[in-house]
Amino acid sequence: MSSSHQRNEIMARLGIEQLPVLIAADPDDENTWEQLQQPAPMTQMMTVPGRKCPNCLAKGQTVWVIPGKCCPECGVPVND
Repeated sequence: MSSSHQRNEIMARLGIEQLPVLIAADPDDENTWEQLQQPAPMTQMMTVPGRKCPNCLAKGQTVWVIPGKCCPECGVPVND
């Protein structure tokens, strides 16, 4: 049994699905290869503002909550 076949069996048992290739380029097409070699544009990370839950903080715990949501530990709503 080949290692590729074993790998596929293990992935199937674990319920892991192999994703298809996203870009299939023709190696003879120079334009496509030039585009693929261009650096990717910068991406900006967008962070979610967080607040410490005042109820958990009073107990000595630090639990971060998205403003307007309830604390996952104690259920207290955390406002803006």
